[in-house]
Amino acid sequence: MSIKSTLSGSPCSAAEAVLGSYVYNVNRYCEIKDRIEDLAAKRSTGGVGSVAWKDKEEAKYKKGSRNNSGNEWYVEAGMEIEDLKEELWDVTYEMIKGTRFLQSLNDDDLELATAFYEERLSQNEIADRLYLDRSNVSRRRVKMLEQYKGTRADKSLFAEVMTLVSNVAG
Repeated sequence: MSIKSTLSGSPCSAAEAVLGSYVYNVNRYCEIKDRIEDLAAKRSTGGVGSVAWKDKEEAKYKKGSRNNSGNEWYVEAGMEIEDLKEELWDVTYEMIKGTRFLQSLNDDDLELATAFYEERLSQNEIADRLYLDRSNVSRRRVKMLEQYKGTRADKSLFAEVMTLVSNVAG
């Protein structure tokens, strides 16, 4: 699919966007989740290698507490967590749209989608793998993309995003 046809709003462009960004969204979800959990752990212990503390008053008298020199790092970590959680919502939403579409595909279409969007194989490479002509691969790809009906922002999608995002510490 050319950039021009994607921009013109062809029926396949939404599916192409969802599948094209699926692997990125899954990886980004894991990166954000790990970073939030890391920051939350550091905030709860006062930072790596420092003495854990419960409040500012207690921290004043504990040697090695990072809070002795100010709590800017603590506030900055909290702000970063909030920014990451906002990004996490968007990434999770897109990831779930991709997951739902992939779950709706039959095994042959799933194999085709995996070859194109995860393995990033060319049509010729896929044709060789599946013992098809390149033109058949192209037609099957278009047919697969046309199956995408979009994902309505329904209650179940919102609940799924909410569950995944709320399971991340912070």
